[in-house]
Amino acid sequence: MVHGFEDLLAALRRHRPDLLILDPVIASDGDPGPIAAVRHASPETAVIALTAETSPTAVAAALRAGAAGWLLKTISLAELVEAVRGVLREEYRVAPEVLSPALRAILAEDRASDQVTELIRRLTPREYQVLAYATQGLSSRAIAERLGLADSTVRKYIQRVLTKLQVHSILAAAALGRQAGLEKTDAVTPLRHKRRMP
Repeated sequence: MVHGFEDLLAALRRHRPDLLILDPVIASDGDPGPIAAVRHASPETAVIALTAETSPTAVAAALRAGAAGWLLKTISLAELVEAVRGVLREEYRVAPEVLSPALRAILAEDRASDQVTELIRRLTPREYQVLAYATQGLSSRAIAERLGLADSTVRKYIQRVLTKLQVHSILAAAALGRQAGLEKTDAVTPLRHKRRMP
């Protein structure tokens, strides 16, 4: 028996069960984080979410985090047993009521991500670096020091970035940068850019 989510993760690391059924909403107030944490603690453990939550974005996030199933608490015992057997056969089991909306949410997220990627591809190598550093929380002065440029020059690059990304603030640009994963980069020039930096 465990007495909290951290205890659960510790037990998972020790015992490595084949399957875990949990309510991610109860575990973390609707954040799908518990599923990712479980998968990290015990990658071989399949996770079924058993919940009353029907939000398509919550279901989509859970599936992206590695859940093998999303079932509603209205399910019968026989249906639950069959779902467990299916997941143990490496099948996915998602309640029919939430499957289509969740797939639409996943497709919408993918389209939005593709649009952000396309906008970022329009940046020059130097603009890309400025955006990457801004995404990591650096001020324009810190970016200037990092790149060996004048502060005023960096501000001009920031304005160009805002124009190309079609946003009105560096915070909004940084949000797009985070969506594209730039906070995890070291702001090196993208491989597609091998020409001189403008």
